[in-house]
Amino acid sequence: MKIRLLFIILFASQASFAQKLFLKTIKNDSVNCHKTILLSTGLAYSLSYIGLYELWYKDYNLSKFHFFNDSKEWLQIDKTGHFFSAYYLTKYQTGLLNICDTKVRNQLLTSSIISFIGISSIELFDGFSSGWGASATDLTANAMGVGFFVLQKSILKKEYFVPKFSYNSNSYIPFRSDLYGTNKIERLLKDYNGQTYWISTNLKNYLTYNFIPAWLNIAFGYGAENMTGGEVNLPAYPWYKRTRQYYFSIDLDLTKINTNIKILDTIIHQFNVIKFPMPTIEYSNKEFTFHPIYF
Repeated sequence: MKIRLLFIILFASQASFAQKLFLKTIKNDSVNCHKTILLSTGLAYSLSYIGLYELWYKDYNLSKFHFFNDSKEWLQIDKTGHFFSAYYLTKYQTGLLNICDTKVRNQLLTSSIISFIGISSIELFDGFSSGWGASATDLTANAMGVGFFVLQKSILKKEYFVPKFSYNSNSYIPFRSDLYGTNKIERLLKDYNGQTYWISTNLKNYLTYNFIPAWLNIAFGYGAENMTGGEVNLPAYPWYKRTRQYYFSIDLDLTKINTNIKILDTIIHQFNVIKFPMPTIEYSNKEFTFHPIYF
């Protein structure tokens, strides 16, 4: 996931949480509720893109709009990040519209349009920047993330399959601190080698046995390691073999944990975007590896 992409998703998620608290006070006024959502969403995206320009783009020269084919870079971990981010932007926006008692169909249509345009606007910045280029595969991943949420809510009527994220720092970060970041926060955002993306699903969706806890999930993950460059590793590091990693693990559905304290439950449920550390089986390099705890 591009660091500037995560900047957008973090800003938007916090903005949506604040909007929810305010919108609940006017939820019975449908017209003002919708106006507030549109205005506050527009403000949130505008401020986030102003911040993006100041932080990442202003030092690069402008160019004619152009595309750049990055489909083979980073073993598609960055594309998975686009999917993940688009999914959650759509989910947050739908949650806001739900407060206004909008029909589900209208919620999904409006939120999918807003979210796709919002997250894909980054490609306009990239396309006109000499330092980057717009990416057709990024746009495709954005559309898939939006569509994955919309299809579940419209056809399955709930989220059976929930994307999640986890991060493990790798041992060779110091070799490319310029690429992976110089501190823990930068590494979390920029280090594709440490990022794992999951699809988590609740066992109660398929099995109704009483002995199965309501919060118990299983999860399937994808990650990669030993990448010291986008498409190929740099010649200075010939001993690293670029490797795809596949995971199977247990997970927790934090939305099923209730403390009977509303504000505490709300805070806990916000963290359901993160894969819980649990015993995990990894498949990579044609071998299985068991991790007692993997995050």
